[in-house]
Amino acid sequence: ISRVGLQLKTHLPIETEYLQLTIKSIENEFIKIKGKVIYTKMLEPDIFHIGVNFIESEAEAHHFVVNLVKKYNLQKTADNIP
Repeated sequence: ISRVGLQLKTHLPIETEYLQLTIKSIENEFIKIKGKVIYTKMLEPDIFHIGVNFIESEAEAHHFVVNLVKKYNLQKTADNIP
């Protein structure tokens, strides 16, 4: 994940040019961001890496990334993942 996009790991390729990602923040707020699929790479027959560039404003992308990282860190702590 970066301030301009992220990489998804999926079991199926994403066959659309644009998508919307939604997360639920630790404050239970739904945060959405639109993205453009920039590549699909098959790693194995049922594993794909999908590159997504955010197409929202820099402020909206920053808000999404910060909340995604906070949620990840909270979950990581709850699951005792190093």
